[in-house]
Amino acid sequence: MDIEFNLFGEKELMAVFEALPERMQKNVLSAAVRGGASVISKAAKRNLKTNNSIRTGLLHKSITIKVKRYTRQGVIYAAVGANRSTVGTLPNGRRLVPANYAHLVEKGTRNSRAEPFMRPALDANRKRVFEQITARARKGMAREIRKLRKTTSI
Repeated sequence: MDIEFNLFGEKELMAVFEALPERMQKNVLSAAVRGGASVISKAAKRNLKTNNSIRTGLLHKSITIKVKRYTRQGVIYAAVGANRSTVGTLPNGRRLVPANYAHLVEKGTRNSRAEPFMRPALDANRKRVFEQITARARKGMAREIRKLRKTTSI
């Protein structure tokens, strides 16, 4: 008994597999990493509130996420921290840039006690960050595969 097997659409299928890594990195993984970073960002903002570290609200407002992608190395990372573009003014007219003093709040100084908000946010949420990245990556991969199927008509 002979079994014969024919694969139709081989070229289209190979086109999907070749396009997948670039699209995954660009669309799916960047979004997944951003989702994981948002967990840390939200926790850091919550920590600022619970520490009673909010004086003007600018530090709380300045906490942002920046996702960077290095295509040659295939590395995607997210930076969570105080954004330099958030600027305010004190009642006495002095300019206030939260990015300049965020580390002083986190670590403290000789004259002021430390009120960490960023490190505890990361430490307490490592598992949630990983779960968020995994869940978003799964959803995104399924979505990208569906898109590729439509464009290549498999």
